[in-house]
Formats: sequence, C-alpha cells, structure tokens
Amino acid sequence: MEPDGASLLVFAPLIHCGAKLAEDIPMSEDLTASRFQALIGSRFIVTPPAGEPFPVELLEVTLLEAHDGPRPQPFSAVFVDPRKSIVWQQQIFHVEQETLGTFDLFLVPIGPCPQGLRYEAVFN
Repeated sequence: MEPDGASLLVFAPLIHCGAKLAEDIPMSEDLTASRFQALIGSRFIVTPPAGEPFPVELLEVTLLEAHDGPRPQPFSAVFVDPRKSIVWQQQIFHVEQETLGTFDLFLVPIGPCPQGLRYEAVFN
C-alpha cells in the first residue's frame, strides 16, 4: 500500500503475441545509435494499433547529450512517411525492419519535409 499522495509505477516490457518468440524481439539495449546509423535510407514497415501497415524510411540519426543513465549514449531517429495526407498521433507502433527484426516503438509526428511527414523516436 502506498502512503497518501504516492503513486506506484509499474514498468513492463512490450511483449508481442504472435509467431515470433521473445528471443527474436530485440531488446532496447540492442537498438543502438550505431545500428540505426548503419540503416539510414532503409525501409521500415510501421503498423499503428488500429490501422494498416505503411512504409517509412529512416532519414537521420542524431546523438543526444550523453549521461549516466541506463543508455549512456541517447539518440533520436527520424523517419519519413512519403504519404503526406495521413498524420498519425504520437503512439506506440509495431515496427518491422529486415536487419533489426520486429519491435514496438513510440513515434511522435514532428512535421512535414519535402520527402513527406517526419516521425521521431527518442532512445534515452
């Protein structure tokens, strides 16, 4: 029981129910800036919780200020969706990529660019 005014926070990993086993799903530690940098220009398939899958391209990876947290080198990854007519709200998307496999990722729309609509994921 929590004291008055206190909250109990519970963090649980995202687990997929489906054909892939847990060991086939990359852990957040496996999703590093260098792995993403090697995939700039690559195609990812993104599926919203209530929608059809759509392709995005990894546009850029930016290193953020290092810190003493669980991920000493945080980074952001920006993806572009060439369809300019659909804007998804920030939410957790199911992502598939040939090299990285499948995983869930919190993506935030950050605005248009000449190639389409940009979404950002921050790993910190």
